[in-house]
Amino acid sequence: MYKYKLSVIMSVYNVEPYMNEAIDCIINQDIGLEHIQIILVNDGSRDNSGAICDEYAAKYPANVVVIHKENGGLSSARNAGVRVAEGEYLSFFDPDDILDANTFSKVYDFFKQHDDQIDVVAIPIVMFGAQTGQHPLNVKFQKGTRVIDLEEEWMYPQLSVATAFLRTEVARKYAFDQDLDMPTGEDAHELVRILPHKQKLGVVADVWYHYRKRADSLIGHSQQKKSWYTQNLLDLPVFAIDFCKKNFGRVPKNIQYTLMYDLQWKLLQGDAARDVLDPAEYEEYRRTLFGLFKYFDDDVILSQRNILTEHKSLALAKKHDALPTQLRWKHDALYTYGDIACFAASELAVHVPIAQLDPDSLTLEGWCPQYFFLDSDIPQLIAVARGVEYPCEMTPLTQQRKSAGEVVYRRVGFKVKVPLDPQGRPVAIKLFRQTTFGKVELTNVILDTYFPVSKQYENAYYSHNGWVLQHKENAFVVKRAGKTGLRCEMRFLKEVWQKNLVGGRKAVRARVLYRLLKPFIRKKIWLIADKANRADDNGEAFFKYCCEKGSKDILPIFLIGKDSPDYARLKKIGTVIPYMSWLHKFVYLFADKIISAYSHIELNNPFYDYAAAYQDMMQNCKFVFLQHGVIHTDVSAVLNRMTKNIQGFVTSAAREKESITDLYGYDEDQVWLTGLPRHDFLYHAERKSIVIMPTWRRDLFGAYHAEDSRYDLKPGFEQSDFYCFMHDLLTDPRLHAVAEKYGYSIEFVPHPVFFPYVDRFKLPENIKVYDETAVYRDIFAQNKLLVTDYSSVAFDFAYLRKPVVYSQFSALNHYERGYFDYERDGFGEVVYNLEDTVNTLIAYMENDCRLKDEYRGRIDRFFAFDDHDCCKRVYEHIMQMKD
Repeated sequence: MYKYKLSVIMSVYNVEPYMNEAIDCIINQDIGLEHIQIILVNDGSRDNSGAICDEYAAKYPANVVVIHKENGGLSSARNAGVRVAEGEYLSFFDPDDILDANTFSKVYDFFKQHDDQIDVVAIPIVMFGAQTGQHPLNVKFQKGTRVIDLEEEWMYPQLSVATAFLRTEVARKYAFDQDLDMPTGEDAHELVRILPHKQKLGVVADVWYHYRKRADSLIGHSQQKKSWYTQNLLDLPVFAIDFCKKNFGRVPKNIQYTLMYDLQWKLLQGDAARDVLDPAEYEEYRRTLFGLFKYFDDDVILSQRNILTEHKSLALAKKHDALPTQLRWKHDALYTYGDIACFAASELAVHVPIAQLDPDSLTLEGWCPQYFFLDSDIPQLIAVARGVEYPCEMTPLTQQRKSAGEVVYRRVGFKVKVPLDPQGRPVAIKLFRQTTFGKVELTNVILDTYFPVSKQYENAYYSHNGWVLQHKENAFVVKRAGKTGLRCEMRFLKEVWQKNLVGGRKAVRARVLYRLLKPFIRKKIWLIADKANRADDNGEAFFKYCCEKGSKDILPIFLIGKDSPDYARLKKIGTVIPYMSWLHKFVYLFADKIISAYSHIELNNPFYDYAAAYQDMMQNCKFVFLQHGVIHTDVSAVLNRMTKNIQGFVTSAAREKESITDLYGYDEDQVWLTGLPRHDFLYHAERKSIVIMPTWRRDLFGAYHAEDSRYDLKPGFEQSDFYCFMHDLLTDPRLHAVAEKYGYSIEFVPHPVFFPYVDRFKLPENIKVYDETAVYRDIFAQNKLLVTDYSSVAFDFAYLRKPVVYSQFSALNHYERGYFDYERDGFGEVVYNLEDTVNTLIAYMENDCRLKDEYRGRIDRFFAFDDHDCCKRVYEHIMQMKD
């Protein structure tokens, strides 16, 4: 009946760089090319992909079929391939991925062994490229190659047809729905129609599908489309539930589990839907989403391996339209719906990022979630040591997590100080949660990034002020150091060496070398930085000050990439070492301060994901945050003390300092009112020019690369609202006509994250466009007026008493609104569309861009200082910091 054993259908669209590798891995399958049909469907590619298809068809005419068609999307391309398939089984292999050479033979043999049982066979996924590692759904392969009964083992979803093989006659019967506008859901839509019939899934565990994780993936961009919300819900979960009820009279648990797993991406979106949908669409989306949970059994919701506690509790609360009941169980308290136990109080998370060992006490600081769909009361924590209870000081914080507009939890901070034994006897401190039925010991204690001890090593420890701190069996154990400290180090080094985790043996050598060299380090080492690939910010300004006027007891070292054009220039000022080099990491161990204008995690943790062997030593280097602009929005979610553990936080205005002290969790003495170091170097050199400097849009970017502080730009940039508005403004005929009349030029400075992509803006030659060579203080000095949307460069410009126009043509979704109101507090007019922006700029040019008295008064009232002593004030604060 079949000419081939397998047909491979590849939907080809603009994948020229990857096609040869993908097709060759099919041709080289050990089953033999004579048993394989390769169907290449060129879905309107604009690159050379179609020509590559034809080359393979010419070379292998007996095996390769090429279909050229207009672009119609993934489903239409696959359906075109299915119609001409002559293999007994089908693979919908993606043309930028790779398969093991023995995949087809293994899968074909497995199908033949279990032909009457299965229609679908899946293989495990391993990622490569921009992201590496196994896929979380590979758990179904842990028991080896077998047939899974989905009635019994319903917690194994299969969402991808690319990583599965289908019986051809079944694939023809359930063709892909070409009307779907869901670029991340076609596969699941197909499989939820196939798998319920036999309720069996074959898995072949000893071959791999190598999934290329591309930096330009469309998935992130699709979440900015309306269809990803309500329409996607209708096309997958609503459709699947109706399909199953109609054909089987029920929704099988495997389908429930699959749909709930897929909904996690909606639950993780916070309140992003509000920025994409109009109010009526947004409410319909919420009603549809929350209404789905009534079709899922409680145990299906609770059994989800990849969904957060807060989202499970939200789903259950929406399903039952009630909060759970709290019941006593042994030494615990359970949250239940009927006879289903959902959560145990002992298992609710508590995060501990900060520990301070003083000569007579241990202070622990951290936070725990207040889950609004479990308990409306603020959690109360208690520390217990030697039978004595020490109530924690609880502080509700502003950071919260939303899901489809619902606040599912907020952070509640805690702080507790436990006295240590004057006689030096060991003490074990445990954390308890107060419930209706008494204290419950917390077993899910999470030691966050900056905690001085890692759970990764059993013998990890932190030694300070004559004490040793360890974490053993949910207890914080403190002992006198003495000989214990040396024994702890030897046991720790032995464990690190024997485990041989990533970077572990290097860490052993580094720790030994550190102990040998540390007594000979006489100067205090200050590591100073801006970004990995450029300076010209507060870090450089402060570095210059330290080199010229700092104490001889201080060694300032600037961190920057060796390939940066600023590297050689800064070496003329002082000591410079390459950013994220082995030397940077090694010197960090000896450093007293890390002083930076940015807060990227690698600055205060250059070891990044293999820091566990250094976490005790990392406590020696205190982080001073110079900022890269005045904070006027609420960024407490990313800059709070529990997340960054900043010991010195520089501010420029009294209202800014008050906001950070109130909302970010820092003590009064950790937030400094000094002014920004770069303000000392601002100057005037005006010429007749206007500069346009918008901030970035997080939703336009993908993965972040720490080695050069670069973000990947997502596809579709030229179609974004941001690009269209900026292009229309910068090329507006009226604006240029008036500028020419009054002798003004127009300059454009994109946000630094756009510098690698500056050529994508495609602007006329009469507009000066800056790239990574831009010197900001020169731009501020030379231009007479600034146009921005939300960028903090407005504060630098206003500091020079020059006019600002805020053109806020779209919302800024990645920041929360803060204390600064643009209409009330801004340093210039706020406009919301292109016409008003152009009219305002024309009016300013007609008046020679003079600053209006109203805005001068606002500027004078806002800034705490108007001198050139910001660097001096920052330096003095750092010198006063405790070691």
